[in-house]
Amino acid sequence: MGFTSLETPRLRLWRFTESDLPIIAAYRRDPDAQRFQNFREWTADEKQAFLTDMQLAQLDAPGAGLQIAVALRDTDALIGDVYVRISDPEQAEIGYTFAPEWRGQGYATEAVRGVFDYLFGTLNLHRIVAICADENSHSYALMERLGMRREAHMRKSYRYNGVWQNEFMYAILHEDWRQRA
Repeated sequence: MGFTSLETPRLRLWRFTESDLPIIAAYRRDPDAQRFQNFREWTADEKQAFLTDMQLAQLDAPGAGLQIAVALRDTDALIGDVYVRISDPEQAEIGYTFAPEWRGQGYATEAVRGVFDYLFGTLNLHRIVAICADENSHSYALMERLGMRREAHMRKSYRYNGVWQNEFMYAILHEDWRQRA
């Protein structure tokens, strides 16, 4: 079963389209986004390759990864994205990036909640994990709001823009998500 789109009370999530590319490129240039992620400027060929990959990606296959566009439901204005990678038939890893003007309004929490509902409900996954720099308090606060539990504090485990960073790993089980619903 392939992902096409989903809706939450305020948001619409879909596969990226060509018209979304300038917007994602813009919010990835934001210094706060670049601080914790290895974003760099895309060439025209890289933009096209990204779009093609995201149009063809199958979310229900192990090893598959999909960057999902997040837009306001009322206007379809793109405000961010959620990345999902199915690591094996029963587990996934998620990540997210939102444009600075849309942060702090609950949109990321709502979008990730919708993705969790899809992953646990439609794909019947067992576990979802997320990893962030231990200095990224906004990211791990979102994970905690969603009921994810901190499972690890990894020292110098990932290089962000040339600097080794410590990271937190969070996870949530299907049964824990179901109990929260």
